[in-house]
Amino acid sequence: RPGQRPLVVASVEPQDDASKHPRNGRLPVSILVRPYGSIRVDGGPASAQQLAQHDVHLSPGPHTITVSCGYCEDATETVDVKSEGENVFRLRALLKPSQLTLDYQPPDATVRVGDVERTAHDSVQQPFDIRSPRGPASFQHRVEVEISSPGYKTEKRVVLVEPGKATTLRGSLRPE
Repeated sequence: RPGQRPLVVASVEPQDDASKHPRNGRLPVSILVRPYGSIRVDGGPASAQQLAQHDVHLSPGPHTITVSCGYCEDATETVDVKSEGENVFRLRALLKPSQLTLDYQPPDATVRVGDVERTAHDSVQQPFDIRSPRGPASFQHRVEVEISSPGYKTEKRVVLVEPGKATTLRGSLRPE
């Protein structure tokens, strides 16, 4: 569910004192995913669970890591595993884009989402495209919306929008 974070940490191989040392030329690597997700290493199968931390053993050198989740688009990054020192990599999930419509009265009210403005009526015909930077705190887009029209009180609100979904806000501005 959006906003919930698993507390479990999974290990591809059992952890013990020996895991801090190379195993058949493979080194312990921690992949930290914000907020959380599954990973694929070098095009292999996805991890069994969507977690905030994945502990794996990889050979030194570059590896392609793909972060996925039910609310995300695949995000791929290359990490370089070093034979010396800690190998901890912080990767960020990329939320699926969403669409936001404001069905507001009066229909000619100006709606502003970020730097984009259009009338409430136009937003029904052409919804706002909602995207968030990679690595959100939760699996929801946080959107600041301002609705204004002469003779009415301006309404400002923060809306949480589910990734990959179309959302419609309905309402009416109050006369001044």
